[in-house]
Amino acid sequence: MNRRQALKTTALIATAAAFVPGTTAQSIIDGKFQPLFTLPPLPYAFDALNPYIDAQTMEIHHDKHHATYVTNLNKAISEIPDYYFTLKSNGVTEKSVEVLLKDLTFVPEKIRTAVRNNGGGHYNHSLFWQMMKKNGGGEPKGELADALNKSFRTFDGFKSEK
Repeated sequence: MNRRQALKTTALIATAAAFVPGTTAQSIIDGKFQPLFTLPPLPYAFDALNPYIDAQTMEIHHDKHHATYVTNLNKAISEIPDYYFTLKSNGVTEKSVEVLLKDLTFVPEKIRTAVRNNGGGHYNHSLFWQMMKKNGGGEPKGELADALNKSFRTFDGFKSEK
């Protein structure tokens, strides 16, 4: 592969990765493992959840805590061949933390715990950031509301329980 082909390939991979949240393409460049998973951007400002969660807590939790899960997951999976967690979606091969975690029997025993813990931490935090939002929350609805009302008469009755 010449330099021009390498640059085109890298640009194509980066463009494709933009459409798969939390991932980039895995490759070996100059003998070095390139990270597969990346820290997804926080979908709102660090201070968006004030006064419930302050900006510094959000920044540390996202940029340090979640980033550590991603770093450690990438370190662990650097020993795993690509085929362990590829899936075909509409004819496109994608890398997925969900597929990786779905069947850990394919993961070598010596890194299974690291993959489970760090992959799970990355996945859970990625969901966490999407679920939280400014002016979100409120009273539960549906089956959860019915169960709470049955047990505590009202949502406020549930909140006042110690």
